Amino acid sequence: MPSRLTLFALFALLAQPAVTSAGPIHLSYSTHWNMTDNPGGYHPGPLEFTLDSGGNVSWPGRSGSVALGAVRLGHSPGPQAAGSYTAFAAFEVKVIVTDQMTGESVDLVLPGAAIDAWDYREWDGRWLNSSRRLELGDSFSGNASEASAAIGHTRYTLAVTPEDDHQTGVYTLTATVTNPEPGTLVMAALGLAPLALRRRRRS
Repeated sequence: MPSRLTLFALFALLAQPAVTSAGPIHLSYSTHWNMTDNPGGYHPGPLEFTLDSGGNVSWPGRSGSVALGAVRLGHSPGPQAAGSYTAFAAFEVKVIVTDQMTGESVDLVLPGAAIDAWDYREWDGRWLNSSRRLELGDSFSGNASEASAAIGHTRYTLAVTPEDDHQTGVYTLTATVTNPEPGTLVMAALGLAPLALRRRRRS
């Protein structure tokens, strides 16, 4: 009659196909963005959104990523007021991800802002463009550069990376299967084997 250890190891081996089958990733996504001006009326200049509108993606392995494009801050319109001021324009990038295996969807959202600060020096009548940059992420959560959510055993992550001295934000979408590798189950079975033997001896 097979021992509990043998049955336990056999179960771990038979469970491998279930984990392995989670490897291929099939998803569809759509990218959206919107922008709002500063209520003060001053604009930081043009924002260029060159983001992929969406599509279908399949990866044979346990992870993969797709480049979504970028947001770029154009040239400053120059001083727009009689004194020092800061122009501010908020924007938001949202990616809707649908897992084609389950049909479930998640929204991944990253806020951002374009800032163009001008200081007027009264003593010599000159203007200084003290700050001009993209702020990427949410300032209330420590300027996070990514947002993620899970559907089943797959985690989807929208991330943005600053480039060109924070004049550009480059966006990527990543998917990663979070199940343990098949070998992990075997190692777990071997690790628990002494407990099974100890209980058998006591009985």
